[in-house]
Amino acid sequence: MKRIIITLIALSLIVFCPVTTSNAAVIRQHSIEYLTDGSYYETTITTNDFHSYSLIRTASLTRSANKTTTYTSSSGAKLWFVTVTGNFSYVKGKSSKCTSSSVSATAYSASWKITNKSSSKSGNTAIATATGTEYLQGKPIISRTKKVSLTCDVNGNLS
Repeated sequence: MKRIIITLIALSLIVFCPVTTSNAAVIRQHSIEYLTDGSYYETTITTNDFHSYSLIRTASLTRSANKTTTYTSSSGAKLWFVTVTGNFSYVKGKSSKCTSSSVSATAYSASWKITNKSSSKSGNTAIATATGTEYLQGKPIISRTKKVSLTCDVNGNLS
């Protein structure tokens, strides 16, 4: 009787518990947006894939990614960056949603400060917005606001 109970418990654990696997590969996507004054935003997407599935239901997959945009001066000096981190779940070819979103933003230059930052999520998109402000003798002289959106489609493609 004890063997039967142990066997039933073991089988139920195999069938009902989700299994998570990790793919250590990091994928990078890179783009540059030039502004009229010669400064530019450089954006990179970095992902780590995690797959969760159960034997009794359709495979659900999760993806965690960062999308970082760095604001760089026309002389090539990095001034500040904003990163959105999004966690997504999707069923291949059927559905996708953002389960969490967070923001980080930091100034590289002593004359620049991050004066505002926020994050949100909507559907299958993680969103972060940050404002970098340059100061001269304690007074703000220029502000740049950048919104960064990270989207995961039903096939797990990130953009």
